Amino acid sequence: MHDETANDLTRTVLAGGGELGALIRVHDWSRMPLGPVDSWPQSLRSVVSMLLPSKAQIIPFWGPEFTVLYNDAYRPVFGAKHPRALGLPGREVWSEIWDEMLHDLLAGVVRTGEAFWAKDLLFVIERTASSRKSTSTCRTTPCVSSLAPSATCIASLRKQPSLALPAWHISFAVVAV
Repeated sequence: MHDETANDLTRTVLAGGGELGALIRVHDWSRMPLGPVDSWPQSLRSVVSMLLPSKAQIIPFWGPEFTVLYNDAYRPVFGAKHPRALGLPGREVWSEIWDEMLHDLLAGVVRTGEAFWAKDLLFVIERTASSRKSTSTCRTTPCVSSLAPSATCIASLRKQPSLALPAWHISFAVVAV
């Protein structure tokens, strides 16, 4: 692809999105598992162009390594992990819940292509220097991609102050082959 065409594509796909949009635009994707933006499959470009301007918390886990992207609304969930989390494999970003829960949840939706829903899942996540327990309601919705197994997780978090632990409502929409 010609450099000018690639730059136009990058500007179009990565338009808007506040702080994360700016970070994603200047990120050196050629050194990351996803590769340069102009080599991204159309399905990933579509997901990114939808997540950047969204006010909903969205975190795509993409490709065989479940590479992490996210938008401004999702940024507070990462706490001190932001902005380092951008473009890293999911197992590195969410290492504290990866082996016990998150990998199996994502891989299961990719493998089966079926939606997943669970209420009051306990997550112990590291957002600052210490771990924090919270309960979450998780929903997954599979989408089909013609490329490598991927998971795009659309998350929306809502605190429920009446519970003993902070509670989040998390919806995942998973892209599967």
